[in-house]
Amino acid sequence: MSEKEREQVQGTVPFTLLMAVYAGNSLREVERSIQSSTIEQTLPPSQVVIVRDGPVSDQVQQYLDTLQSTISVWFTVEHPDMPVPSVTIVPLAENRGLAHALNIGLEYCKFDIIARADCDDISLPNRFATILPQFIRRSSASHTSAKSKLPIDVMGSAIREFSGDETQPGQVRMLPAEGRELENTRACSRRCITRASCSANPRCSRQAATRKTPVDSKTTCCGSA
Repeated sequence: MSEKEREQVQGTVPFTLLMAVYAGNSLREVERSIQSSTIEQTLPPSQVVIVRDGPVSDQVQQYLDTLQSTISVWFTVEHPDMPVPSVTIVPLAENRGLAHALNIGLEYCKFDIIARADCDDISLPNRFATILPQFIRRSSASHTSAKSKLPIDVMGSAIREFSGDETQPGQVRMLPAEGRELENTRACSRRCITRASCSANPRCSRQAATRKTPVDSKTTCCGSA
């Protein structure tokens, strides 16, 4: 591990990566998404929870069945000085949609901080190393006001969209961080912490990280596949 990576890891806490896979995900999508969210991260998760939302293809099922051993090999070769994340696969008999799958997945998350990722998305290598330390220190970002320098319960980031080829990125979606625009969407975001289809939610589900405690103490996840 490089000195820069060590500095990024210091001062962080264990966290869970929560994902859901369904019949519409291809093996290539699932493999690439999980790889980018684990072995390629400078700060990898301590636990990976993947909810299988109904039956999936034989290829994807076989991949899920062997994922723990696959990740163990990845980390042994690429990051021998890092602990291997544990893998929890939660199989659901039938497809009930993303929101239902994530609500079930929350029950299997061991750690208070949970990072979300979709099985057709790709995470940049410094994603978790950038976001997770914010949960254990008050925000010191220059654009935030004194009022916002409070402990963080949920946090998101910008999204760079692409279609098919990740080397050909499209537009960047910048989401509100504070001010009137965020205030106008606050009521929605309380109800839609993990809602994939809510265009008003300033913390888009696929790139959000949240504390498990506030989610458990309020209305749980809502949305659609």
